[in-house]
Amino acid sequence: MRTDRYRYTEWVRWNGTALAPIWGELKAAELYDHDGDDGAWTDPDRSENVNEYLSTDKALVAALSKQMHAAFGFPDAEDGA
Repeated sequence: MRTDRYRYTEWVRWNGTALAPIWGELKAAELYDHDGDDGAWTDPDRSENVNEYLSTDKALVAALSKQMHAAFGFPDAEDGA
């Protein structure tokens, strides 16, 4: 998911029978901060080289996760999906 500032991705287990993510089984996540990114590709190594997921405030990660689940029509992981 991309917001005005962040790109956030969750890698979760997939239920092939139900064709749905198992949100409660997060395998990995990616968070990239695009603050100051003007969209120019003058230095491609500067963009998205550091996954900030583990070093970012947990409240921000939780908010992005909740926003992503809502945007894609999936219930919050705490709801047991």
